[in-house]
Amino acid sequence: MASRQLSGHAKHVLQALKTQKCVLIKGVPAAGKSRLLAEVESAFVQRPGAQVGGNPTILVPPDGSGLSALLPSPRRSDRRRWPLVMNQNTRYRDFLRAPQAKLDGGQGFELSKGALYRANEHAKTPNGAALITIDELNRGPAVQVFGPSIVAIEADKRADEDNAPIDGQTASFELQTEAGDYEDYWLSPHLYLVCAQNNADTSVEPIDTAFLRRFEPVDLFPDEGILLEHFGLSAVDGDLPDTADNPEAVYRAAVRAWRNVNRKLRIGADADHQLGHGALMNPNSDVPTATTEEALRYVERGWARVDQHVGEVFYGKPEHVADAFWVNEGGPGHPYKLETTTFGDLDQLYLERDDSDLYRLLRAIATAT
Repeated sequence: MASRQLSGHAKHVLQALKTQKCVLIKGVPAAGKSRLLAEVESAFVQRPGAQVGGNPTILVPPDGSGLSALLPSPRRSDRRRWPLVMNQNTRYRDFLRAPQAKLDGGQGFELSKGALYRANEHAKTPNGAALITIDELNRGPAVQVFGPSIVAIEADKRADEDNAPIDGQTASFELQTEAGDYEDYWLSPHLYLVCAQNNADTSVEPIDTAFLRRFEPVDLFPDEGILLEHFGLSAVDGDLPDTADNPEAVYRAAVRAWRNVNRKLRIGADADHQLGHGALMNPNSDVPTATTEEALRYVERGWARVDQHVGEVFYGKPEHVADAFWVNEGGPGHPYKLETTTFGDLDQLYLERDDSDLYRLLRAIATAT
């Protein structure tokens, strides 16, 4: 497989880190947030010209490409990363320092050494640069976890290049020491944070704007162009055959059906509840081009994600699910039907589904108007 360079989004994040120190990647489900997070994370710890994460298909361009000018703290070679996934059980002690029971089972307590503390201590070393990545930021108590460091993470509130505080500029906060007292603590300019969140997810605790404005936002949206490249298509519009007679017809129908479902999701919910292009992509399998049957099996896995997502967004509302799948516009040829039955003394709507022919379903959704 031919080598490819870092994505444009990854370069954007690296450049934003260089100047802003903190970046928040936002977007719809399956838009590539976690993938971008991993790409930035791997690139950060490499030197220009090296393979990203040991992957021979993704290279950090050599110095002549200009990317080294975008890398945060490019002259520092001891580059390390601290990946985290936020959840409802994440606590302040996991991020900074707080008393906790001794991990060796002994009596009493000890001070934790959370990820931000360890990363910052590394960034303060003569040749250190540190990157913290936090996936699923809004699935945990983020504001509580960051605690008093919220102001100090801002780019213009850091120490100078030699990690010394700047009078009247560097924001410090109190941090407990091993001796039991407190000391002023500040953050290195060689410490960087990249977080990712799914806007459609419900936060464990509200994340206020005062916290979010400390981060440079990078928004990811559904990208049909990525699917065209993935499936080897030049375009998807135009007539679709009544029955799938080649893999290309399957992929064209799938992309157009995904596009139409997203149109309904935007109307029935909002733009944050759309489903990204990654839903139809399987990174662990090559796209089959030999037979229609193989193409249908490949798309079936992705379409199951679309079906699940629609069911979650419109849970308990069969009429909305039907509308998301364009049942009304699809006419008598649509394999789904919205029916009415009686339960007790009430009329109930339910969606009658015929999933025996996936291409028929995809074509009905793709061509509905």
